[in-house]
Amino acid sequence: MQTNDRVSPQVPSTARYHKVQIKAWTDFDPTTMDLKQMADNIEHGHGSITAIEVVKVVDTLAAVDDIEVRERFETLQAVDRIMQNVDAIPKALLEKLLEQLISGGDDKSKVQAA
Repeated sequence: MQTNDRVSPQVPSTARYHKVQIKAWTDFDPTTMDLKQMADNIEHGHGSITAIEVVKVVDTLAAVDDIEVRERFETLQAVDRIMQNVDAIPKALLEKLLEQLISGGDDKSKVQAA
């Protein structure tokens, strides 16, 4: 049996997943911002982190009980594998992938028809 040495998951076998709760006080409305904007504001003196608590740790991705979070990690791992093996992707499929990346994934009908 022949193996492909280039195909290897990016996530180490010892990866653990941490559910984290962060508590803070701010002088801005964080509901209007993404995490980076909030962190930038706090870094510039507009808030204070008061607690960082790890509320759950699991040893495998399958043990993450939030399906949306688990699917996001699975997607990120798939992207990592694609990037590691981009030279092995057939040209026509790579072109379709590039089209989707450029369009922001707005034209799903072309991908589904393929």
